Amino acid sequence: YGSALNYLVMGEALLPPGFWERRYALVFSIEVSRAECEFLTGDLAAAEERLATLSLRAANLVDKAAVACLRTALYTTLARADRAVEICVEYLREAGVACSLRPTDEEVSAEYERLLGQLGGRSIEALFDLPLMPDPDWRATLEVLTELSAPAYFLDANLWCLVLLRMANLSAE
Repeated sequence: YGSALNYLVMGEALLPPGFWERRYALVFSIEVSRAECEFLTGDLAAAEERLATLSLRAANLVDKAAVACLRTALYTTLARADRAVEICVEYLREAGVACSLRPTDEEVSAEYERLLGQLGGRSIEALFDLPLMPDPDWRATLEVLTELSAPAYFLDANLWCLVLLRMANLSAE
């Protein structure tokens, strides 16, 4: 990751000013890869700063999810489960998935009942034949929920259960 980080830094240095506006996808890809390499090489402060900036510049849900996932991993590593959960909940609200920081037993029960209603009488084997989720925004949202599961487990049992049930419900839908 150290070598990759060096290449990304050099690649970014070669970009002309104003390139964010002209080639958003390329610059975003370089920046998010650089933040990931900074995180994986232990430069957590640089990764945190870069990801905070990227969270403001991300232009669509897929990119926002990528940033949210990396920020969540970073804050989970820093033993800041509370901040990791906040980041994911902010993303989920923007994606149209309601999620509170401290769900009640009733919220968890309601999500469980919703899942039972969606599954109906289908067997587990019947679920294997369902088509894959085609929408990239919803796949990205599932990635955020997956990343949220670890800090949710540390922070609040109801939140962890709600996250798992929400993932199952979104997949079933």
